[in-house]
Amino acid sequence: MTPTLPSTDLLPPPAAHGVRAPPAPEPELDDDGLPPFSENLLARLRERDWLDGEYDAGRLIPYQDEYVIAANRTILAHNWNVNLAYAAAQRKADELGIPHGILTNYFDACS
Repeated sequence: MTPTLPSTDLLPPPAAHGVRAPPAPEPELDDDGLPPFSENLLARLRERDWLDGEYDAGRLIPYQDEYVIAANRTILAHNWNVNLAYAAAQRKADELGIPHGILTNYFDACS
């Protein structure tokens, strides 16, 4: 004899149990109908722009072929291994009170 499972038609809806999921909030949209950028993303974009300028000016040559992790226009760490660089940058960010969400990595492939 094969066991049968009860039909889901027999189960009361979740609201009958007094549990009702709150409705999902509607996302705020900009004039183009797109969600706005987060503050962390904007900070990383500004940091990337600064790092591009540092690269163009040749100031990243000492970090050639390494990952550079920066925040607030400060290079916090660098290493050929991105995981080691990021871990060191997180420790330095903690010392300086910088949130990890704005850490920006940049690979300097000067040639």
